[in-house]
Amino acid sequence: MNINIKNLVHAFSKLPSLGPSSSRRLVIHLLQNKEKVMLPLVSLIKELADLIVECEICGNLDTKSPCSICTNPKRDTKLLCVVEELGDLWAFEKGNIYSGLYHVLGGRLSAINGIGPKELNLDTILERVTKSKVEEIIIAINPTLEGQVTAQYIIELLKNLDVKISRLACGIPMGGEIDYLDEGTLKAALTSRQEYDHSLFANNFVSTKSNKINMRTGPGFHYPVKWIYTCKNLPLKVIEEFESWKKVCDIDEDCGWIKGNLLSDKHHAMIKEDTYGYQKQSVDSKITMKIDKSGNIAPHAITPKPPAFEIAETKFLSETQLIAPPIIANSLPRKSVPFFQRLLNI
Repeated sequence: MNINIKNLVHAFSKLPSLGPSSSRRLVIHLLQNKEKVMLPLVSLIKELADLIVECEICGNLDTKSPCSICTNPKRDTKLLCVVEELGDLWAFEKGNIYSGLYHVLGGRLSAINGIGPKELNLDTILERVTKSKVEEIIIAINPTLEGQVTAQYIIELLKNLDVKISRLACGIPMGGEIDYLDEGTLKAALTSRQEYDHSLFANNFVSTKSNKINMRTGPGFHYPVKWIYTCKNLPLKVIEEFESWKKVCDIDEDCGWIKGNLLSDKHHAMIKEDTYGYQKQSVDSKITMKIDKSGNIAPHAITPKPPAFEIAETKFLSETQLIAPPIIANSLPRKSVPFFQRLLNI
């Protein structure tokens, strides 16, 4: 092997998650695709090397300093999220779940590796909080032993300031099972338990915006269409999210992926069988109306003026007092060209 190629393989092997074998395959691919892959990649890396700078405020990497996050007027300047590495910041931004500012430490305290407070971006936190309008600091540091030490150091550093300090919750991950958790995680989940919020249940439901929406087998337009819903205001339950796509299930437990902008947060209800409307959120409360599965509502005889409409014994409460019409969907069988219609028994 040529000495220059060996040096390139050795250089790639120093990158995270790349060993000698992976580096060799990567170099071979680059050499075999010189015009299409290698030269554009070299040009892009050189361009980034000349443009990328570290933000003088938060430690983020951008083409300007201060970075685009620190200079964004739509950001909530009252919130400051402290993260270990740049990848943690990108994880928050990818999820589009946080609107405040960041502070990148550049690592965590480690006596074994010789990393102390001076090696991290710690001193500037005190300066930022003192000079800015920060009201809450969110410590988003990994719950490792070194991460706990780093978090405690930050808490001690800021304890005399009039600012709220919070940490990310630790415990059971979404979709996890208790039987597979270690004792430390289970203890953290039990200690950080919260009062159950009934509104969270309703927030898991959405409805269709139009009379024609495709449900696909995966989160992307390249996945085949599983169902075509031809019904507006159809209530669907969200069970998973990926980027801008939502995995939903209908009343028949048929599940698939729908683009998020095709769904509405308005809550609608569907009556599966004849039932009653109750005065309160309990079947033991006073009956105020009778509802049949076709959507007809009749006030109960003993209640001349029924209160606001609530649907009882269904999967969720209706906040819009609307009942969606029956589901009419088209399915495309694997070995069939024409669509066929299915009318759900509601």
